[in-house]
Amino acid sequence: ELSLQKADLVDGERLSAFVKAPFAGRAVVAVMGERLYRTVDIDLPDAGAKVDLLVDREWGPGAYLMVTAFRPDDGSPSLLPSRAMGLAWFSIDRTRHEVSVAIEAPETALPRSQVTLPLRIAGAAGRELKLTFAAVDEGILSLTRFQTPDPRAYYDGQRRLGVEVRGLYGYLIRGAEGQLGQLRSGGDAALADLDNTAGPRLRTVKSVALYRRDVVVGTDGRTEVSLDLPDFNGRLRLMAVAYGATVVGMGEAALVVRDPLVADV
Repeated sequence: ELSLQKADLVDGERLSAFVKAPFAGRAVVAVMGERLYRTVDIDLPDAGAKVDLLVDREWGPGAYLMVTAFRPDDGSPSLLPSRAMGLAWFSIDRTRHEVSVAIEAPETALPRSQVTLPLRIAGAAGRELKLTFAAVDEGILSLTRFQTPDPRAYYDGQRRLGVEVRGLYGYLIRGAEGQLGQLRSGGDAALADLDNTAGPRLRTVKSVALYRRDVVVGTDGRTEVSLDLPDFNGRLRLMAVAYGATVVGMGEAALVVRDPLVADV
């Protein structure tokens, strides 16, 4: 059992965690990501123990805390394990590098007209920011299940653990009666993303994919984007990505474009 008091931390803050194993013994506490950053050995009583570490920005945008607990073999048969492991991830300085974008879009707009969309970036006061803005037909995006770009997840999200754990302690554990475990795989969940369950929609008008780049954001965190809407009836997904020297952010909204009366021959 490994639980973190906080999963979002900043440089210089203390990482507090609680560790409890099915037995009393010793434990190795390790901080790792792409490589091993730090290790600490602690005593682990039956009631568990508390771990306190000072967070270092050199650990990257996030790191893993892994605890390996082990106990000696007392010579008598036991169903309790001789080794236990716990793993938890935490972020570092995420709030300092992220902003949020709010698109103040109306519910509907008329085709063949110009619409001005105000944008508000929270946490951008006093920063020099720019953003890209896209308005794309939702029908196109549904064909490939396109997800709105999120640079926050790319830069500050959880990354795959890049460390392998190797040790000889497993050879010292007395094997109990039973069969070796077998790895099994199957199912068609992975194939669900390959087909288009929604299906293409019949269109009698041109599809829309509008894009603006390098839109300057004011020092008050506000800006606006003007779009010339073509002859189109449908829903547009509005996607904004903000970026600066040390921060990134995103936002999305929906805009329905339609005539008061739509006639099809």
